[in-house]
Amino acid sequence: MRNFKLFFATTMVCSFLTAATFSQNPNPKLSLVEVAVKSKIEATTLLSQGFDIDFKSKKSPNTVRIIAKQSDLNKLSQLGYNFNVIHDDLAKLQQERLSAPKTKSLEIGQGSMGGYFTYEELLEYIDSIHTAYPNIMSTPISIGQTVEGRDILAYKISDNPEVDEEEPRVLIDWLHHAREPMSIVAPLYYAEWLLDNYGTNELATYLVDNRETWFVPILNIDGYVYNQEIEPNGGGMWRKNKRDNDGNEIFNPGNDGVALNRNYGYGWGYDNVGSSNDPSAETYRGASAFSEPESEAIRQFCIEKGFKTALNFHTFGDLMIYSEQPDGATFPDHPIFQEYAHDATKPNGYVYGNGTETVQYVSNGDTDSWMYGEQTEKEKIMALTPEIGNEFDYFWAPTSRIAELAQENLYTQQYISMAAGTFLKN
Repeated sequence: MRNFKLFFATTMVCSFLTAATFSQNPNPKLSLVEVAVKSKIEATTLLSQGFDIDFKSKKSPNTVRIIAKQSDLNKLSQLGYNFNVIHDDLAKLQQERLSAPKTKSLEIGQGSMGGYFTYEELLEYIDSIHTAYPNIMSTPISIGQTVEGRDILAYKISDNPEVDEEEPRVLIDWLHHAREPMSIVAPLYYAEWLLDNYGTNELATYLVDNRETWFVPILNIDGYVYNQEIEPNGGGMWRKNKRDNDGNEIFNPGNDGVALNRNYGYGWGYDNVGSSNDPSAETYRGASAFSEPESEAIRQFCIEKGFKTALNFHTFGDLMIYSEQPDGATFPDHPIFQEYAHDATKPNGYVYGNGTETVQYVSNGDTDSWMYGEQTEKEKIMALTPEIGNEFDYFWAPTSRIAELAQENLYTQQYISMAAGTFLKN
């Protein structure tokens, strides 16, 4: 009888876990819908409702686009909005444009997730370039750990990579949002360019000899690995980190995760438009500023290193965004931000401006604003955010576009590295 009771209890627990596990679709279908609005105020109201709004596409002033789960579509209907479905399944659309490489390779654009590296391939790639160039690339170091305990790595490219020198420091960090893999590829391309061209190209040699360029290869590791698990061929649409918001040991994609680019301290929680207090929202800011170990790692790294300039890569929209106050007011160095953005985007033609001028709303708790706004005058970091890819590339750009998008962001990184210190401007 005792064994029967144990069997029964075990069966009930397993049944409960199975039901709990499958009650939440690990990768729910996301539709791209166009919503009719009467004014910009009404569009902003949609943001305060927690919708995942795509302000990055070129569109009519009378419409906004929303990346919507079925529950979002139901909510839009309940609120009385009229909308048209542009793409019924955005992840499927992106996946159809991804193609597996013919042979596995550690070359950029040849990763096994439709040309994008898996997390394991990324680590292998970083090890390979360090092995090839140990004299100008540092040994990767851990600057912190993720929610799930993975090391957040950073490495430096400089002529004395293992020594702290009195040279201007640049930070290039990647993948705050797990569904934006081009934000990994473009900086990898720049790092490889510096390493391959040192000693033969005048600009590469100058930057390696006169700058400390630090790379954080991937910040939102847990979210990226989760996308890799649910869509091993690429196209996973999970955006946030893997924070357990509801105390349920089983990961609940409906309620869990924090938007790392809303978790920084400057202007954190200013309003529910630039970030959300709803754990189910894609812009959920977390329980408090720097509640997430990933954003805290960047914070401490910046304090330790004293960077002069920074690029925080995202996708998509062909944009270059720079900092502003959470109420939309400009910072005192607004003219310098304009100059940097103008010069950095000359070759690729990205539209530049602050959030109000580009994505049409003001974020709060974002990386750029913290890097500039919460520092002393001497420690301010001139930080900008490239949004890689046009309005049709979406988050996972087609395999055929990977190399082109990486190349069109090379000069941006070269320029921001030069701008960290004295240089001759053409």
